Amino acid sequence: MRVLAIAMGFLAIITAGMAAPTKPLPEEQIERGRTDFMENCAVCHGASGVGDGPLSNFLTVPVPNVTQLSTLNQGVFPAKKVRWIIDGRADVIAHGPRDMPVWGNEFRLEAGKGDLPALKPNDRDIENRIEDLVVYLMSVQAAP
Repeated sequence: MRVLAIAMGFLAIITAGMAAPTKPLPEEQIERGRTDFMENCAVCHGASGVGDGPLSNFLTVPVPNVTQLSTLNQGVFPAKKVRWIIDGRADVIAHGPRDMPVWGNEFRLEAGKGDLPALKPNDRDIENRIEDLVVYLMSVQAAP
């Protein structure tokens, strides 16, 4: 009996990392993220996120289709990587020089917190905006 309980616990731990989240995403957070996306990201990524925004033809590299991020990552949304691309911690190497604005920095400027390359630990409002964008992007992933 004890061996069965341990085996079931181990199986639960293994499958937890593979399973898609079953908890619905918060609608208010999705809406806040959608608003920021439309105001800041759609100009390049397009209103539907497929990379066809009005400025996309003027860039030197193709604009990513952000509705395919999970598909391109074996069905798992790469939340940490997306967050780091948005806030500026990760460069998009294929782009060469960073063409995409560092939104963490832009949000800091909007909030009157100065021009810094990285978020400070007390920038919770800015972190929340970025998290809202990440949740919105999770919500627009195309079905595999």
